[in-house]
Amino acid sequence: MVPTERNKNFTFFFLEAKGRIRKILSIAAFPSTIILRNPLA
Repeated sequence: MVPTERNKNFTFFFLEAKGRIRKILSIAAFPSTIILRNPLA
């Protein structure tokens, strides 16, 4: 495997993981924002 190709794959994997983590965090933070907006709910 060529090092540049490996580096490209790693960058792609890193960006993919970053996007996935951000999606998971936004989904996890969504209910808490609703709870914070409606304290009586």
